[in-house]
Amino acid sequence: MKATVEVTNGRGDPTVVHKRTDIVNHITSLKNLIEAGSLNERDYRDRRYIDEYRNDYCERYVPRHYHRDVESSYRIHCRKSSVRSRRSSPKRKRNRHCSSNQSRSKSHRRKRSRSIEDDEEGHLICQSGDVLRARYEIVDTLGEGAFGKVVECIDHGMGGMHVAVKIIKNVGRYREAARSEIQVLEHLNSTDPNSVFRCVQMLEWFDHHGHVCIVFELLGLSTYDFIKENSFLPFQIDHIRQMAYQICQSINSLGWSQPCDVWSIGCILIEYYLGFTVFQTSLSYRKHKYFHHNQLDWEEHSSAGRYVRRRCKPLKEFMLCHDEEHEKLFDLIRRMLEYDPVKRITLDEALQHPFFDLLKKK
Repeated sequence: MKATVEVTNGRGDPTVVHKRTDIVNHITSLKNLIEAGSLNERDYRDRRYIDEYRNDYCERYVPRHYHRDVESSYRIHCRKSSVRSRRSSPKRKRNRHCSSNQSRSKSHRRKRSRSIEDDEEGHLICQSGDVLRARYEIVDTLGEGAFGKVVECIDHGMGGMHVAVKIIKNVGRYREAARSEIQVLEHLNSTDPNSVFRCVQMLEWFDHHGHVCIVFELLGLSTYDFIKENSFLPFQIDHIRQMAYQICQSINSLGWSQPCDVWSIGCILIEYYLGFTVFQTSLSYRKHKYFHHNQLDWEEHSSAGRYVRRRCKPLKEFMLCHDEEHEKLFDLIRRMLEYDPVKRITLDEALQHPFFDLLKKK
């Protein structure tokens, strides 16, 4: 039902006509606005409570230098206090059961179930200047991945030595995987205490608010980052020989001498030599366009076939120098990139290749 109010001037002429909804709908609309405002106000108070709790109790009053046992008991005390605070707040309890805000409440409870220092994916929220375990001062973030992140830290317990700390996500399956990794690293440390075989060294590990943290010696750049900082210039052939032998020896010792592994090593060696990636990665579903029953299946006279004939060139045309050692390297790469896996060189055969003869003489 709609009502029309007509306002006239003194002469009886209509001047303004206003249309409005009925009074009941108008009051209902105002009521909804008031309730929405009340919910927003409660949400604001909840967020402010979380911020005040984090700032006042988990940062300001925690001493910078304390014993590990004190740190653990303090974290337990903080968690229990937080739980008591949430249980004793009727406003937050009402807010959790409010149907209009149900999805937000579920998300809120998921956040509160973890440490208040975690993001949605379980990463520890940290920044430069933060201190882990009252000892490791964060300097920079080195990288981030599916399991967690790696940060560069100053170890104040070792005279300011720089280390790398791997901070695992506060997620159950990643914590379990981290414990398995720790067992492997401890085995490596015990069997090679003097780092004769140049395996990565774990210095220690600890728990930080549910995050498994593994402390490593700080190593150099990854291969890609090194090449990038070197303006994508190729490696010297002597360096390629050293790295190629180590890769083949390591993979072969693991019992992974599969033809696909040999192909991957061949790709790595040609990238070392040229300074750039030869085979660009792409989406896996595109392989169905060119492969059938794991065999290459494409029409030579199609547009793709013409592209291959026009753009692809023999492997030896990538050679920068045609001396004996370069010839040996490209012979090894050619045999590693043999298309037919049955004909492809094995890692046992690769380790006996003439390209590595200079290493054996030393």
